[in-house]
Amino acid sequence: MKIDNAIKALTFDWDGTILDTTDKSIESHICFAHKKNLRIPAKQELKKLWGLHWPDVIQKIWPEIDSDKFIAEYINFDKNVDFLLINGSLETLKSLKNSGYLLTILTSRDKYSLQAHIKKLRIPDDLFSFIQTPENSKYVKPHPNCFQETLAFLNKRQINRKNIIYIGDTVYDYEIAKHVNIDFIGVLSGSHKKNDFLQAGLEERRIVRSISELGH
Repeated sequence: MKIDNAIKALTFDWDGTILDTTDKSIESHICFAHKKNLRIPAKQELKKLWGLHWPDVIQKIWPEIDSDKFIAEYINFDKNVDFLLINGSLETLKSLKNSGYLLTILTSRDKYSLQAHIKKLRIPDDLFSFIQTPENSKYVKPHPNCFQETLAFLNKRQINRKNIIYIGDTVYDYEIAKHVNIDFIGVLSGSHKKNDFLQAGLEERRIVRSISELGH
């Protein structure tokens, strides 16, 4: 997909867009539910909620439990799961940066696990000019106003909303982009399917299989 000449910055979601986490994470949550004798949700039930803030997902699936305690125990349970970059994503990101685009990340993943992934996968430290996580956000994804810190960073560099594309794998990402009047590209490498995006109103031409199709 060719990128419009007016675009100067590309903001990416992380999980399911750059890092291939969706299926492994869902399977891991189901395994953990077995271990804790919790209700076992269907994979599709979890997948539909993927992209929401993690504590909100837990509360929707298991409303009877303490989400903070669940998260603390789950992190220890899940720490040995290895995740890989989505095929071709790193090469594409490097190519986009070399083409002059400013790259940023907007994610609901905490900064500590995100930085651990970046280090483990040997992603260059200077690849992304700005990374917004819950720790440096007033509003956490997918809150409609969660884009404000990224926008502030880009505005200081004379990059306005017409010069930005947000790329993500869920309808929640698309709704965020619509709320702040930013162009959006949906990728099918994560949680939501093509029909999910179409039903939400995204044009088919704005949907790609993965970020590796960007810039071509």
